[in-house]
Amino acid sequence: MDIFDYWLTNNYSAGARAGAFFCGLCFTMSQMSSTISNCGFATGMDMAGLLPKYVDIKRGALFCACISWACLPWNFYNSSSTFLTVMSSFGVVMTPIIAVMICDNFLIRKRQYSITNAFILKGEYYFTKGVNWRAIVAWVCGMAPGLPGIAWEVNNNYFHDSGIVKFFYGDSSSPF
Repeated sequence: MDIFDYWLTNNYSAGARAGAFFCGLCFTMSQMSSTISNCGFATGMDMAGLLPKYVDIKRGALFCACISWACLPWNFYNSSSTFLTVMSSFGVVMTPIIAVMICDNFLIRKRQYSITNAFILKGEYYFTKGVNWRAIVAWVCGMAPGLPGIAWEVNNNYFHDSGIVKFFYGDSSSPF
């Protein structure tokens, strides 16, 4: 971008404008192709694995593209405060999931992971109808204390309890 700015500042000619346009177009196409190949292909494979009778990799990637436009994720990054709110809420949701996985690996299974059993339908890692309800309950219990902080971040008029806000931000003087 600095080179484009230099071109357009020092020599604002038709050639400089065309060069900046085509280089910008190449950068845009490069970013789009990288995103399509990295995100779309992975989502297409996941969806094809979930519903192989109805969805192939191409349809799954197209579905991901349509849903991503509906979600408008770039609106999360319009301001620094919105970005921090989104990142904090991401931590509130993901940290308990990671904690459950770490506890399962280190405490319950004692790092004895059988790769062959992971691909057996009703093997060692199969739970009640394929769902580990204990892990889901542990995740919800770990996530629940952070949810009021997310609600407060969205709208500060929900409540005025400074303890919840301090807990959400990880303040050491939190009463919890």
